Amino acid sequence: ISNFLLEQGYGCDVTVVPSDTTPAVTSLSENNEPDIVPELWTNSTGEAYDKLKEAGRVIELTSVLEPGGVEGWWIPTYLAEEHPELTTIEGVMA
Repeated sequence: ISNFLLEQGYGCDVTVVPSDTTPAVTSLSENNEPDIVPELWTNSTGEAYDKLKEAGRVIELTSVLEPGGVEGWWIPTYLAEEHPELTTIEGVMA
């Protein structure tokens, strides 16, 4: 979607590089690339992302999960009722 919007909507030349949070933040820190990271789980980057932000090397354009966004594992109520052991991480791991 990001690729389409940037190319069709803004006339940008786009190269898509599949990545994940840790390699994307590492690349930002070491290489100042990529130019845009459309999805990033900042809570899993430790201090690396905060340091990049404080140094002005990244700019957050929006706060998608605010206010009140919660990251977690979710199961349907019926499944929790049928298998109450799945309502705790210990139960899932057992």
